[in-house]
Amino acid sequence: MSQLERVAVSRQCKTQSKKMSALCETLESRMLLSVTASHGYTVNTFANAPAGATQPDSIAVDGTNVYIGYQNGAAKDGSDGKTSTIVQYNATGGVVHSFSVPGHNDGIKVDPATHLVWAMQNEDGNPNLVIIDPAAVTQTQETFAAPPANGGGYDDITFAAGKTYFSKSAPASNPNTAPAIVQATLSGTTVTVTPVHPPFPRHMDSRRARPRGYRRLGGRRRVVLMISSTAFIQVSCPPKRRQKDR
Repeated sequence: MSQLERVAVSRQCKTQSKKMSALCETLESRMLLSVTASHGYTVNTFANAPAGATQPDSIAVDGTNVYIGYQNGAAKDGSDGKTSTIVQYNATGGVVHSFSVPGHNDGIKVDPATHLVWAMQNEDGNPNLVIIDPAAVTQTQETFAAPPANGGGYDDITFAAGKTYFSKSAPASNPNTAPAIVQATLSGTTVTVTPVHPPFPRHMDSRRARPRGYRRLGGRRRVVLMISSTAFIQVSCPPKRRQKDR
């Protein structure tokens, strides 16, 4: 294809964004069907997005429950008033419950001590936190005691040694001089954060050796991967061979 033809195609794509979006979804579906696995591995669809849920992002696993956050095109600062969807799946990809949260979801973690699901929204400004109780099928909107230092919002969440940490996102100044990690304390429905200065706590999520998207499900050696805007696949690893007693 010549350079002139590439420019013409690019312009046409910009004027037909909706048509191209539908075409991309079709191509993604075909790509999913064409995925192959090496010997000893199997690949199959883990779950499809519920009706109306788009742009899956965060994945969290707790036992046999898989939580996926769908951003639904919401603005990253929550300024458009749209909502995201947090879906709880079981180990076979069936929908257990769905929860609607205000804003643009960009972080989901499960507290290992309580099994409550923490969902963080609006990483570019006006952050909000929703804590979901899957057992009671309830959700609580938490309120930050103060806006983030140096603007922006919060992104990832991690639990370590009985404490909770958030990572800062989209600071107003560049270079950023404010702490990138804060410790969060919850009192009732109010969240108070205090800066954490280097060295950072160990076992922070961003420092894990596992690649993004890798999650073990129910203790099994299974990898859950996000592959498109509407579906997930799971890759089942071959069992380890045990040496026979001699």
